[in-house]
Amino acid sequence: MCIRDRYQRRVHGEVLKKYSTPEYTLHELKPEDYDKGFFELLGQLTAGNKLAKEEFLQILNETHQNPGHVIIVAEDTKSGKVIAAGTAFVERKMIRGGSTACHIEDVVVDRRLRGKGLGKVILEALLEIASQYKCYKSLVDCKDHNVSFYQKFGFQKKGVQMAVYVAKPRL
Repeated sequence: MCIRDRYQRRVHGEVLKKYSTPEYTLHELKPEDYDKGFFELLGQLTAGNKLAKEEFLQILNETHQNPGHVIIVAEDTKSGKVIAAGTAFVERKMIRGGSTACHIEDVVVDRRLRGKGLGKVILEALLEIASQYKCYKSLVDCKDHNVSFYQKFGFQKKGVQMAVYVAKPRL
């Protein structure tokens, strides 16, 4: 791991520690989270299947090689289960003077714990990480029923999000 990676992990760790409580701790996704319900949690967000552990570890390693790609989870301190997650991906722009923008993805809270402020905690931590990268904006795609949640954090509807799928996802 290079010095830059150690620095970023330390800075992210300080942010995540700030948002941790006696009930849950926030940390970057790590190998042990594979067996702590991470994929089951993601299954509450969208259809998909659990990766084989070897593939999960390979993708996690690739993610950790990019300091601007941060996946955070909240872990219940009593059960040890992953109960919430979110991703920040920082993009360096060729426009706007080479500034950075943050794409926030895959924000999910265990359905049994929704409405208790955990989504707010995950989003605030991701936005603080984006701020550390001096991102001039953060973007999020969400379903219509989640728009009001994100608007509470200053997000505004802008344009239209579209997608084209070039290959069928592995389900």
